[in-house]
Amino acid sequence: MGELNKDNKGFGVVELIMAIVIVILLGVVGWYVYKNHKTTAYTAISSKTTTTTKNPITTNDSSPTKTTTIVNPYAGWKTYNSILNSGLSFEYPANWVFTPATQAPTPNNLGGVENDSVVYSVEPATKPGNGEMIPTNEYMCVSFDEYSDNGWDTPSNWNLGTPIASQQVNINGQNLTLATYKSNVIVDGFSQQLQSSMGDEMVLFNPADTQYGDHFISTKNGHIVAITAQFNCQQGGFPADANLNADFNSQPETATAKLMMESIKF
Repeated sequence: MGELNKDNKGFGVVELIMAIVIVILLGVVGWYVYKNHKTTAYTAISSKTTTTTKNPITTNDSSPTKTTTIVNPYAGWKTYNSILNSGLSFEYPANWVFTPATQAPTPNNLGGVENDSVVYSVEPATKPGNGEMIPTNEYMCVSFDEYSDNGWDTPSNWNLGTPIASQQVNINGQNLTLATYKSNVIVDGFSQQLQSSMGDEMVLFNPADTQYGDHFISTKNGHIVAITAQFNCQQGGFPADANLNADFNSQPETATAKLMMESIKF
């Protein structure tokens, strides 16, 4: 009787252990299935996300292609190269009158040499007047006066007053000033002086040049150049005789002279 009770008790323990093992196995299997299902779902979502692309946006622009045309303001112009060893050159219009200094440079009063070239918008026509040959037409003249620095002991400065128009340009690494100054106009053989815009003078110079003066540009090999533009070459003794009330800076000849002055190389 006692042996039968012992066997029944042992049988109950085995069943309990087997039940626990089965529960554990079911838990492991369930956890594995759950984890595998979750990973698969995540991968599917990721794959769907990364493979989804937006259609590219296309535009139907039938407008014509814009082209930019670069205009060369010096097209058809001629080039002058100085006969001095200064390296100076400039462009000038083929239809302007050019009087280059092709002769041997002349001595100047400073012990060096001088080489003057002038470009005129038209051939200057003159008439006698009070002993002077004064112009009967209006023209622009641009002067390129070169000098050697031999004997240049004291800077030569011009008292040009206050510029009425001015701009800065950089040429050959030099910061130059292109300015227009107010001048007097002398009419009918120096008989009277009138304030007129047509008597203004345009000058291209290096204001920082303290060795030679405030209206020069240092070029190469000890040479300098003074570059000016005026109507009817007042500086050369020809007084302005026409269109006294016109504006200097609005004249087409002034715009051409400005291009000419800005074309220098040295």
